Amino acid sequence: MPEFIKYLILYIIIYFIVDFTTGFNWDFNYWLSVNGHVMGAFVYTLSGLFFAYLIYRVKVRSITLFIVAMLYALLMEVIIFHNPLFGMNLLNAVIMMVGIYSLIVFAPKWITNRVLKKNILPFLVLLLFWLFLAAVALVNNPHA
Repeated sequence: MPEFIKYLILYIIIYFIVDFTTGFNWDFNYWLSVNGHVMGAFVYTLSGLFFAYLIYRVKVRSITLFIVAMLYALLMEVIIFHNPLFGMNLLNAVIMMVGIYSLIVFAPKWITNRVLKKNILPFLVLLLFWLFLAAVALVNNPHA
């Protein structure tokens, strides 16, 4: 399977799982009410195509990819979704944004490029960070 496609598939799966377990508090009906049946898949796929293009066609460096991922995170969290975290505590919001979007963008890259073992420490930190946020979202689920 071409790396571009493998990355895209992994990206979409990871993005959905992370988004569903953090932003949508484990509530599929809530996810559907915000994203609709098509919008979430469209956003995941379109952004995945964009990042796959940057990684495998443009061949951007990791630091450039990180900066673009943070700009994408700002677009999504501040401009589109008006995430209330940014109004309450900017530092926490930035930490959350870096942790979540780094996992979404870099984990599929490391897996696809077969360098996960080389990047195991940052991967585990990002994974634990996400698991913590997912657990907090589950405990504080306002839609349960």
